[in-house]
Amino acid sequence: MEQEVRGTPIQPEGPSEFIPARIETRLAELQELQQSILVADKIAELAMAITKPHDWTFFGERPWLCRNGAERIRNRFGISVNIIPDALSKRQYTQYEITDDAGSYVVIEVAARISHPKFGEIEALGFATSRDKFLGLAGSDSEGKPIWKPVTEVNLTHIRMKAFTNLWVNGITRFVGATPSKEELELRFGADKIGKVSFREKEDKRTPDDVAKESEKARALWAILVTMNEGDEAGARTALQALTAFKAKDGSQVAGVTDVNRMKGQRLSIACENGKKLWEDFLKSNPDRANFFRELLTSKLKPAEAVKP
Repeated sequence: MEQEVRGTPIQPEGPSEFIPARIETRLAELQELQQSILVADKIAELAMAITKPHDWTFFGERPWLCRNGAERIRNRFGISVNIIPDALSKRQYTQYEITDDAGSYVVIEVAARISHPKFGEIEALGFATSRDKFLGLAGSDSEGKPIWKPVTEVNLTHIRMKAFTNLWVNGITRFVGATPSKEELELRFGADKIGKVSFREKEDKRTPDDVAKESEKARALWAILVTMNEGDEAGARTALQALTAFKAKDGSQVAGVTDVNRMKGQRLSIACENGKKLWEDFLKSNPDRANFFRELLTSKLKPAEAVKP
């Protein structure tokens, strides 16, 4: 037997006399949202108009804005980037070490608040590791598996610089919405105007022993250059760049490198031979301090200690 329930009907929207006001409020909220979307689209379009074709690079299929392009957007919009220090170390970055089956590697993270007085604020993160293909890859084994440089052989200053660059670009592009697809970027600038970076690598037939020997050669060369410059690493990088520059077969000048770990094979061997000659000439030109420099070099060639975060 059905039972009749008497009472006031349920009104999800509240009393009927308030429904018009509720609808009006929601329409106003919708219009405000639509206006916000239009503003966001306009900001993204203005940001893209500030960039140039040379500001972009395709990493595979992914567009990447270089730091110069991000900085140009930041300046034109008046965007603030405030680094959030590490809570424990108080440094502008967080550094820690991870160990897996392939060994140890360093991770560096940087966080910041990206803000504008009229457009609000977001938090962004940039990170880089010593497993970076360009900075930490020594080669690959016979099975094609990557061989990574030991942490002691990776220039951590370069890893930090990359983390800050990634933060800068990630934060600015997210804040203004400048995140075009490959097709959109090609349509704007032309497919032939954007630089490309291919990840296809030549087969590296070096064994782990070969990689270890080359790492030791690179370390010895760097020790020589730092000793000759009496501990001034900037001077050592300048000397390395001059030492490794050469003229190609077609007559063009090939720029030298500023990171000794970027070389391998024949180029590294030639650089090491030239470095030894440079060292011998340096000692001859400094006879009164030759023994001092020899002892200094010996101390620098001692096995490196493990890197601490």
